[in-house]
Amino acid sequence: SLTSPKDLARQSIQKIDHMLSQKAAMMKAFGNSFQGDFSDFEKAELLNQKIEALKLLDDPKTLTATKAELSKNIHDRTLSTEKTGELLLAIAYLKACDQKAEVLDWYQKLIAKNSDSFVYYAKLANYENELKEYDKALVPAEKAVALGPELAFRNLKLLAQIQKALNKNQDALKSATQALAMPDAKFEKNKKYADALTEMQKTLNK
Repeated sequence: SLTSPKDLARQSIQKIDHMLSQKAAMMKAFGNSFQGDFSDFEKAELLNQKIEALKLLDDPKTLTATKAELSKNIHDRTLSTEKTGELLLAIAYLKACDQKAEVLDWYQKLIAKNSDSFVYYAKLANYENELKEYDKALVPAEKAVALGPELAFRNLKLLAQIQKALNKNQDALKSATQALAMPDAKFEKNKKYADALTEMQKTLNK
């Protein structure tokens, strides 16, 4: 008989709890995954996986406790914009334990340090978009497009989504059309994005 998603989640949590209690098992499971700037993130990754599994179960108490444990694990570190790789990994875990204000604060610090790069504007815009804070996502999305010719297609797609969510339909249509005119729109890896933009174009042209 097929194992239910809830049973798989419970099995996964059992394995994770075993690794969390046995450091040797944890280190063996990860091998050399976390090295250099990323060393010592094994426990955070296991707690992150446990949170994902707990979302399938009706156990809010354990979910809250696990998020608090992951939050403490990240807060016990000395994070800095000097170590970007480590910080971006930490930000992903801060998102997992719902530390929204802190995530936004780190993105602002990264933008302040790299104000001529589109990268962190795009990350901030993406995150605000996920939070459905479209009005706050608009300016960083515009900045990402202005600064980032390398990923202009993806950045324009994000901007079009945000503009549409804000009912700025003419702006959204312009962004979608601009994105679809780019060579990147023809790449196989961008097919699902191009399809979504084509669909948006049709809707906005009605």
